[in-house]
Amino acid sequence: MPLTWRASDVLKEARLYVRNRKFEFVCHAVSKVARTGADLKAVRRVENRIKLLLGPHFTLDSWLKEHHQELLKVSHSEYFKKTRLTRLAWIDDMIKYFEGKGD
Repeated sequence: MPLTWRASDVLKEARLYVRNRKFEFVCHAVSKVARTGADLKAVRRVENRIKLLLGPHFTLDSWLKEHHQELLKVSHSEYFKKTRLTRLAWIDDMIKYFEGKGD
């Protein structure tokens, strides 16, 4: 774990939890990182970014169902697989965003 936490560090740790199937949801993985000693200001920057990206939606699932209705036509196992990959890609995108800002 880094000595000085940046938002991208929080996301990198959270990504490990999602990738290793410890948590399904990004927000739960971020909360776990917060409980393990991450700088809470960095965690709040990540949480604020997530809220901004989701807009009026409380979850990525809700956002996906509105913006990608084709996902409603796939099997449960295929939906779970696709949303998991989407979560990992979303984390990667947020890491790039924060690293681009030096955070």
